[in-house]
Amino acid sequence: MERRCYTAVNKGLKYTILTGLTLAAGFAVAQNKKFRDPRSYPFTESANPGAVVVPQPSTSGFGEHARGSNDPLFVAQELVGRPTDTSVTIDAKAVKALEVYYEYGTRSGAYTGKTTPKVFSPNEPFNVQIDNLKPNTEYFYRMRYRDLDDKTFNTRAEHSFHTARTPGSTFTYVLQFDPHMVEGNNEEAYKLTLKKMLADKPDFMIDLGDNFFVDREKPATEKHVVERVELLRSYYDLINHSVPLFLALGNHEGEWGRNLDGTNQSVAVLDTIARKRYFPNPVPNKFYSGSSKEEAMVGVRQANYAWQWGDALFVVLDPYWNRPVPPEMEGDWFTTLGHEQYEWLRKTLEGSHATYKFIFSHNLIGGLDMKGLMRGGIETVKYLEMGGHNLDGTWGFDKARPGWELPIHQLLVRTNATIYFHGHDHLYAKQDLDGIVYQEGPMPSRVGKTDVSRSAKDYNYTHGTVLGGSGYIRVRVSPADVKVDYVQTYLPREEDATHKDGMIADSYTIKARKFNPAAYE
Repeated sequence: MERRCYTAVNKGLKYTILTGLTLAAGFAVAQNKKFRDPRSYPFTESANPGAVVVPQPSTSGFGEHARGSNDPLFVAQELVGRPTDTSVTIDAKAVKALEVYYEYGTRSGAYTGKTTPKVFSPNEPFNVQIDNLKPNTEYFYRMRYRDLDDKTFNTRAEHSFHTARTPGSTFTYVLQFDPHMVEGNNEEAYKLTLKKMLADKPDFMIDLGDNFFVDREKPATEKHVVERVELLRSYYDLINHSVPLFLALGNHEGEWGRNLDGTNQSVAVLDTIARKRYFPNPVPNKFYSGSSKEEAMVGVRQANYAWQWGDALFVVLDPYWNRPVPPEMEGDWFTTLGHEQYEWLRKTLEGSHATYKFIFSHNLIGGLDMKGLMRGGIETVKYLEMGGHNLDGTWGFDKARPGWELPIHQLLVRTNATIYFHGHDHLYAKQDLDGIVYQEGPMPSRVGKTDVSRSAKDYNYTHGTVLGGSGYIRVRVSPADVKVDYVQTYLPREEDATHKDGMIADSYTIKARKFNPAAYE
């Protein structure tokens, strides 16, 4: 096997200097150190795939769920997305044609700016961008609207948002994982979790996927997909009027490349179109990076993207749409970022001077088949695109992904990533591996006393802090450190002496650092 050079100089990028510490190629390195050969990572926590491969399809159905919010005029109420340092985009949908504009200002009730009034068609989601804003500033806004036959504009409730923070700022964001809203999920529990997140006044919310859950209907229909998207949107409307939303894709959104069939009726196409209509995810511009590729029938997908907020880089990945391209291997290696997304990830990480780097994907890029595909935390990082090994433990990255620099985990270590957030497994698990936290997140939409011991065993979570329950993760970012809290939510009937709504079930702090020692020999 050809031995690659993983020393101080690689692919024309200089990683070391003669004295001290520096940021070269976008990340911190140590004096006269050589990067560890990616094949040398011990992965002592790894599961034995032969002992845990027990695929089992999920059998849960959709169940019956009421809408989270109801407005006789607006099927989809104000939802803020694509926040930048100078703009936001607000999405809504009304049942009749309306003329709409937004008023906004930096003090509640005092509006110094407004958008241009525009007529929007009935039953069609519409986006309005508010721009020319000040960075690092809280804004208040409200919608003004009128029927086309009316002379006066009506007024909706005031909401707020914050433009991008500047370096040196302290801020909070929140994450939810796998809301589902299918059989077994609880509407009141989900509403309670959303209420708690809103009360934290976060700058934004990141959803780690498995929300619309449209892939269960066979065959998929546009009617069903839109109904599911509108159902979940009615819950997001409880918080995202004042907390900008970023969506990551889950496996149950159906946006897999393998689901494409050349028509506009595949679940992959139907969900992409509906998602983009109701949720304004980022598109590449001077603030966001990501894929600008125009895909057939759906355009730019708004599925993988990155941005900086304060001292932190945020990177959202899409492990579903792309498929291996020969000579890349499929088989066990079928889950992939695709070479284009991988190169974007590598350049984004290497080019960032951010103190903290947060990575988000619904599941790890690989994982194992343990009562479902792509399960697991650090016990599965060794394998496939995450760690480069075949399931038999042998090194396979060079053959499976020819021309790729190095596996994802080793790339994250080398570029000083802070936390990799992932969902899919429906439990809380804080795990540490080579200086990176791998953080699995809890569901927000089930009763608070849920026991996850069976899931933890089935999915081979044998390391770290593993907890059950329902709730969300809150992250406070400051120049000195990052503080992560698992906030558990309990309905009134569930509370007792040891289970209190809003209790912090686990908390940890990560200090700022200039480089990750685990990257070096």
